Amino acid sequence: MENTQNQPVSKYPEHDKLKACQDEHSTICRFVEWLEGHKEVGLAEWYEHRYWQISGSGRIETLIAEFFEIDHKAFIEEKEAMYKEIQAAASKLAAREKQQ
Repeated sequence: MENTQNQPVSKYPEHDKLKACQDEHSTICRFVEWLEGHKEVGLAEWYEHRYWQISGSGRIETLIAEFFEIDHKAFIEEKEAMYKEIQAAASKLAAREKQQ
């Protein structure tokens, strides 16, 4: 598959987006972890007229992904597809080795 600029389209576009900003993404994640772990500072969001602490790394990961214009849900789906491909390839390899 190719895009309009005749460049190959990746099977995993959300992973490509992460790869393009990996250094910045990692820095932000480490900073948030440092805030929570060493400074006891957490993130909060405004909901129903008050602030609620954002708990769980899943929500924070989603926010960071959104900042980098990565669809976190699609990213997770791509990751699951990768795992399935790896499992299928491993099964084929195991079947071939059994035949030998």
